[in-house]
Amino acid sequence: PASVKTIADQLEEKGFTWRGYMEDMGNDPAREAKSCARPAPGGNGLLPATASDAYAYRHNPFIYFHSIVDRPAVCDANVVNFDSLARDLKSVDTTANYVFITPNVCNDGHDAPCKDGRPGGLVTANKWLRRWVSKILASPAYKKNGLLIVTFDEADTSTANAADACYGEGPGPNSPLPGRMTMTVPRKPL
Repeated sequence: PASVKTIADQLEEKGFTWRGYMEDMGNDPAREAKSCARPAPGGNGLLPATASDAYAYRHNPFIYFHSIVDRPAVCDANVVNFDSLARDLKSVDTTANYVFITPNVCNDGHDAPCKDGRPGGLVTANKWLRRWVSKILASPAYKKNGLLIVTFDEADTSTANAADACYGEGPGPNSPLPGRMTMTVPRKPL
């Protein structure tokens, strides 16, 4: 329902900024838009990965809330392609107070092998993290009251054993099947 408030709504109410960076969103304009890309109403919401576009609707939490998508200008300005992250990180003024980053389904460790031929899985996720975590930690916004949270919940969908999780970590309470990786980078104390 439109009345359900998201973290984005709560941030806006307090005068803070937010942005979601979705890797590969809009790489293929015939498949999805470059910003606020979401399935058509009543559609099945499936978006199979290709060699050049591994964006997945299901990994973008913002597109499932009316309080965001019913404001197209806000959604388009804040739910954007990952390509703009490097530019935005160059300055405190261009980095949102709350940043949510979603790698594509290859770089998040989901696909193995990836449609573009890379190995995928944790090997590819680790390589992606090494590159982007160092860029985030070096950014002016991170250096000014930054916090970086990296979460993984990727595992085989039919099992929940510790061997499927990162570093042998078993699932926590109320999370029987781990899934995808997300990164959260709030800039200012909330």
